[in-house]
Amino acid sequence: MICLVLDSMNAVTPKVLGSNNNIIVTNLDSNFFYVPIPKNASSSTYIFLQQYDWAYYQYDNKEQLRGKTAFAVLREPIDRWCSGFAQDFNKSNVDLDSSTSMDKLFNENLNFGIHTKLQSFFLETIGLNSIIYIKHDGTYSNNLENFVVKIMKMRVYKKVENGKSVMDYSVKDKIKNILYTNPKYLTLLKKYLEKDLDLYNSANFYIG
Repeated sequence: MICLVLDSMNAVTPKVLGSNNNIIVTNLDSNFFYVPIPKNASSSTYIFLQQYDWAYYQYDNKEQLRGKTAFAVLREPIDRWCSGFAQDFNKSNVDLDSSTSMDKLFNENLNFGIHTKLQSFFLETIGLNSIIYIKHDGTYSNNLENFVVKIMKMRVYKKVENGKSVMDYSVKDKIKNILYTNPKYLTLLKKYLEKDLDLYNSANFYIG
């Protein structure tokens, strides 16, 4: 028997996502909910799910989610961090050409915004082992659509559309080059991303 305790969940706007890890996207009549993570196709996934009248909600405790199945999109952590860095670069006061600035970045301040926050931060209140994961790669759109059809048992009327990125790709390429030509920086980043790397490498991804 499905038992949903959702009466006290509040509808919220996507703007609250960055500072909270108790935000989900769902329809109150559905037995499923999506856990959005910035830089993990969260905008595309949300827009896709709107065709089923899904919206953002903020929950107070896990009891409100009892009876629902969680799913989320996971992204390779180093690539996600580089994308997040590139998106927030203009707010970071980092000089990519300064070794002093780079040393400070990798030793002190790898989490400087919602796009570089650990993916596990957004998932751990649900329980990392109780979520169905879809991989953020070239198969993402097809697997999400198949998940909706085969697992959620709903028809797809509008396919997943790729979101428009606002990040600077030249910055992403440059920070990646710095990482992979400076082992000490890559080691420090991997240490920061350790929980996400473990999760990503051990996840049993849904394949439709």
